Amino acid sequence: MNPDLVSIGLPVRNGASYLRAALESIRAQSHRNIEIIISDNASTDNTHELVTSYLDCDTRIKYYRHTDLIPVADNFAFVLQQASGNFFMWAAHDDRRSVDYVELLLASLKGSSDSILSFGDFYSTSSIDANGSLVSFDFENKGLKQLQRVSKACNPMCGHLYGLWKTKDLRSIPIYPCKWAWDQPLMPAAAYIGTFIYTPGPRFYYLSRAKTHSERALYQDGKSNFNKYLCLLELFYYTFLASFKVGGLVAGLCALISMVSLHIMNFPKHFLAKLFR
Repeated sequence: MNPDLVSIGLPVRNGASYLRAALESIRAQSHRNIEIIISDNASTDNTHELVTSYLDCDTRIKYYRHTDLIPVADNFAFVLQQASGNFFMWAAHDDRRSVDYVELLLASLKGSSDSILSFGDFYSTSSIDANGSLVSFDFENKGLKQLQRVSKACNPMCGHLYGLWKTKDLRSIPIYPCKWAWDQPLMPAAAYIGTFIYTPGPRFYYLSRAKTHSERALYQDGKSNFNKYLCLLELFYYTFLASFKVGGLVAGLCALISMVSLHIMNFPKHFLAKLFR
């Protein structure tokens, strides 16, 4: 038994430019009882060479390489499936975290029996070498009822996806290959199962890079065609389906209505931004 083992899943595709910094921030964690699961999604750069250079010096790293490109959501699901620990964390190939990140989130999550996810402070930066600035967003839902948690979790801001999860609970949530944003349907379904808690102190550094939806789809899944209206309908469908799978019809409808309402409210802002671009 290894109750405090934390599995860190790192899905990557052509990420060699940033991967070393991301990987070093994981290897340096003060909580040493970790396994690092790297899933290389048919990279065509030198990601493979970079990762293999680490294999002899850190036995905690497990490396998988896909020869054929798979959807980004499937790659995120793959590293979760390989996890051996009771706790799990996703790590993008271009993000970093403070050295006490895992240690503090683990202590917080272990102390909250009804919580499924713990997350700290979110920093946004335009450079892999800079910490950037603190971004304030309200994700904590402890004290709310289930459907209130579902509604609140319908938010395009999903930085807390990269917090620390309880593996068993996270695995009970279906992950769908939604081209718009595969993580958005997952969060309300997760909120139905358990609470999200804020842990002050640990820092997550997110590398913000502007991409159009078409550019993101091409990079992530190799798709050159992107119809935002069809993808929006797909987002609504998978949002309903994920919450329906874990909580039934009422949970599914609550998530769907909340997600549709969110996009209706955001439409004027997007329209004006496009008009005056």
